[in-house]
Amino acid sequence: MNDDLTASARLCESKDQCSGAAVAGTWLGFYDQAIKVDLENGKRFLTNWRYSLKEYVQSEPIKTGARGISDVQIDDYDKFYSQCDRTMIGFIHDKQSPSTMTEHNLECFYGVKESAEEEIQKNLAQKAVDEAKRKEELAKEEMLGKDYAELASHVTIKEKDNNE
Repeated sequence: MNDDLTASARLCESKDQCSGAAVAGTWLGFYDQAIKVDLENGKRFLTNWRYSLKEYVQSEPIKTGARGISDVQIDDYDKFYSQCDRTMIGFIHDKQSPSTMTEHNLECFYGVKESAEEEIQKNLAQKAVDEAKRKEELAKEEMLGKDYAELASHVTIKEKDNNE
């Protein structure tokens, strides 16, 4: 998706394996909630941006059901986590196939910004490196603490020996 409202899409079997050439099209955003992409091959994609409720809004959704979110309003942004680099599960409609309101051929999809997936993997790798360094530093501090305590006890003993 580009600033000039043009878009392109490729079919991907997995996050690492995409086939075929990109298909051009256009996109339209619906406020900060949803997106529609129309491709030149007649496929229309419609989906919401990914979001989830924060835990404090509804900590036990199975127990409370809809009662837990009945007071959530559309502009309660502080109650949601937004992931604007990906979408919810959406629908693909083939505009070229005949359909009615009750009979239509739909497929499902979800979208992920290509560079976002790379950034996520880099961030996860960096978190793992940072965590390993932190554990190493804690281990060193713990080891130094033991060595220091042992050294201090020897110094104390020697001081006692010297004073006798």
